Amino acid sequence: MIGPYPIAVQRLDRTARQHAELARYVRWEYGPQADVVAFLAEAAERTTKARRNGPGRLAEGARAIVHALRSLATARRSKSGKTEG
Repeated sequence: MIGPYPIAVQRLDRTARQHAELARYVRWEYGPQADVVAFLAEAAERTTKARRNGPGRLAEGARAIVHALRSLATARRSKSGKTEG
C-alpha cells in the first residue's frame, strides 16, 4: 500500500537539499545580497540564447570533438612511445 511513497519522499528531499546547496553557493560566491532567483533566471536566459545559435553551436561541437580526438591520439602516442625498463 505504501508502494512508491518512500521513493517520492526521498526524491523531494534530495531536490530540496540540492536547491538549498545551490542557493548557499550563490550567496557564498556573489555575496549575501545576491538574489538566487534572478541569478538562475539570468543563467537560464543565457543557455536559451546559446541554444538558438545553431551554426555557431554546431561549429563549437565539431571543434570540441576534434580537440578530444587529438588529445586522445596524443595520449596514446605518449603511452606507446615510452620504453619499459
